[in-house]
Amino acid sequence: MEFLNRLEKKLRPFAIPDITLYVVVLQSLGYLMTLAYGEGIEKNLNRLELIPELVLNGEVWRLFTFVVMPPRTNPLFAFFILGFLYFI
Repeated sequence: MEFLNRLEKKLRPFAIPDITLYVVVLQSLGYLMTLAYGEGIEKNLNRLELIPELVLNGEVWRLFTFVVMPPRTNPLFAFFILGFLYFI
């Protein structure tokens, strides 16, 4: 426990306040875009997925953008997923 306390004090200046809110908002926007535009935007969202082979081939942005990939499910379940993510 002492190690975690020291680590938290050391890394506190690098913390992003309310980061889960940003992630939930970006995922919600992505989900709304998939509902509105359908297959056209779905092809572009696939460029955000974390695929290790493509990361090794130079697509480094995938290490950061996979976090904002919207859930691929029905709207009611997506609402609960995003609500639970924000709650965490």
